[in-house]
Amino acid sequence: MLAPMPSTDPRQVHGSAAPAVGDEPLSIAVDIPWDSYLGAGARDRLADGSLRAQRDAYPAAAAADVLDCATVTGQLLGDAGAHERLAAIAVGVASARHRPVRLPHRPGDEPHAWWIAEEKTLVWLAWADIDEEPYGMGLLASGEADAVVVLAPDAIWTIFDGGIPACGSAGRWQALPTRLRNALVGRGLGDGERASLQWDRPLGSDHVTLRWRDASGDPRQAVIEVNRQDR
Repeated sequence: MLAPMPSTDPRQVHGSAAPAVGDEPLSIAVDIPWDSYLGAGARDRLADGSLRAQRDAYPAAAAADVLDCATVTGQLLGDAGAHERLAAIAVGVASARHRPVRLPHRPGDEPHAWWIAEEKTLVWLAWADIDEEPYGMGLLASGEADAVVVLAPDAIWTIFDGGIPACGSAGRWQALPTRLRNALVGRGLGDGERASLQWDRPLGSDHVTLRWRDASGDPRQAVIEVNRQDR
């Protein structure tokens, strides 16, 4: 997991394990309106790997409704009956064991959001004609939600924290995700050193840079690579 400082050669620092600039695989964030589904910043978080997405296909019973309701903007439009049928699909996929609670919505409309308290999960339907901004990102960022399930025209998506810092973020030891802290401790980073550790993930980068002082007080530095698989 730990690696030398990444090269500054622009031919090599391009955000994937591809052999050359222009050969990178496209991110899941491309052409999916994540900000419209989850809130501002969701697309960037999915692109940098700090949020993850699991894709589930629709049950066959929902296929006709999805085709009828899908729009070119990546959201849904449909009548009250379609709202009700697709809502039942979304809730059924998201919660097999617990009863979701309907969240506030316009009187007379079908609800577009549910909360599953036992699983800390928000269920959100991507209808284009609702009158509130999506708030899944806020719940994920605050830790109130562990996941957001989005019923969208192409699939049912489950979005969750990827366990690595977002691009542009920084912090001290306790703000570093648990699995990264465990890896550093496994490499011999002692208690006193942990207290002084600071980290940052520059914007657009595939690495987290860590800096600390060892037991002798000498400065140390390491890099955790995030997405690359060529080392």
